[in-house]
Amino acid sequence: MPTQSLLDSPSVSVMPDPFIPKLFTRHNIHLHALLLENQPWFCARDLGRLMGVHLNDRVVSKLDEDQRHTLLIEYHGQPEKRLMLSESGAYALLVYHYAPGHRLLRE
Repeated sequence: MPTQSLLDSPSVSVMPDPFIPKLFTRHNIHLHALLLENQPWFCARDLGRLMGVHLNDRVVSKLDEDQRHTLLIEYHGQPEKRLMLSESGAYALLVYHYAPGHRLLRE
């Protein structure tokens, strides 16, 4: 895994190496997750699919800025910029979009 910090910003316009996430599968749906600076981060798109909710900009903008970051990750073999949510951001969305079935996501 690259040793980049979330706060690193390259001084030249060279694309940094993508972060390599750990891939989890639940109900045949992938969840890309990273451990950065000892904090878990989850792909917002994947989390939305697991929740059955489209996490659009309006929904995610309700989170604090430190709960969301766009990062370059390896997504299905290709480097892509993806919105990543911190652990507290993921829990906040699970509470905000409560459905009885989401209880299973905590397991």
